[in-house]
Amino acid sequence: MYYLWWMIETWRRTRRWHKALKASNPPCSFCGRTYRDMDGLMVEAKEGILICELCLDYCRKIIDDEKRRREDRRNDGEEAAQ
Repeated sequence: MYYLWWMIETWRRTRRWHKALKASNPPCSFCGRTYRDMDGLMVEAKEGILICELCLDYCRKIIDDEKRRREDRRNDGEEAAQ
């Protein structure tokens, strides 16, 4: 029962937060796009730091590419040792 209450409260807080974002129209801390300019989400990372969905996707891509590079280097090192 507590979990259901928690989910409902979280949804309400998120909804209020997004309404406040639309009213104040803050920019993404990385690219400068405003909330109204975007079709996606705006996430608050820390107090006062906002990241748009496009910047989050770009960061995920960078991290995934780096993980792949490290795996390739590790695999190349194992093949050279054999």
